[in-house]
Amino acid sequence: MPTYWKSGMRITAARANRTLPIAVRKLVATGPRVSTIVQTADPELFLPLLNNTAYHLRGGLITNSAADAAGDIAYSFAWTGTMTVIRTTVGPANTIATGSVSDMESAPGTLDSATPTTAIGYGSTIAGTSVPIDAYVEVGNTAGDLTLLWAQNSSNVNGTTLQIGSWMIAFPVAFSAS
Repeated sequence: MPTYWKSGMRITAARANRTLPIAVRKLVATGPRVSTIVQTADPELFLPLLNNTAYHLRGGLITNSAADAAGDIAYSFAWTGTMTVIRTTVGPANTIATGSVSDMESAPGTLDSATPTTAIGYGSTIAGTSVPIDAYVEVGNTAGDLTLLWAQNSSNVNGTTLQIGSWMIAFPVAFSAS
């Protein structure tokens, strides 16, 4: 996919608008999700992405659990249109034993180039945990919505909640010059 501009290309409103980031944040907490590992769409965290455009996707999930080291969180993505999503992240390990303040316990998220993506789990505590999102998204000929899916990492009666303030931003990094 070519970069933004080619020599001699006219700058039009449509092309200029293609370079703007697309952002969303949660205004209402979702959950708690209890005793489920079934990935379900978040009602607020989805982004309408343009066709023939590549994006750097960043985000932060603010989550908490009714008990430390119980249930935790796992997230993945689904989409309409034609997309390829590649993720690699580092975040809180899903083996956090307490919510005490100490050195951060973290684990790498493996490279995930599945389309749709597989769920990757992270720890969550009573006090709250911040889970990073970092991905490359390439949209093909058909535009669509990229939607965050999430559930507990392991089924547990102690519910997991995705909190207000969680966010995602897609920064365009390239688009087709057609």
